Amino acid sequence: MNDNSKAILALFAGLAAGAALGILLAPEKGSETRTKINESLNELGNELREKVNLSLQNIKGRADELAGKAGEYAGKAREKVNEASSKAGKAAHSASEIV
Repeated sequence: MNDNSKAILALFAGLAAGAALGILLAPEKGSETRTKINESLNELGNELREKVNLSLQNIKGRADELAGKAGEYAGKAREKVNEASSKAGKAAHSASEIV
């Protein structure tokens, strides 16, 4: 987990704690307090879900990008191996003609 993720998680935890304390200390009926707590937790859950989904999309995009680059490098390496093999074959053929 990088520093930005930790900071975002700490921010959400602080918001949740602050909201919960504010609701619990407010002079209201228990049913109203429970409703407010439920609404706050639902909002926090939705926000967290959105952040997680966005992070997953970013990770998937980066993984796709890296997979593409790996494929490119593998293709280039395959070309180099084929070139070297061809040169070795030609050198072996030339050597057999000399002998």
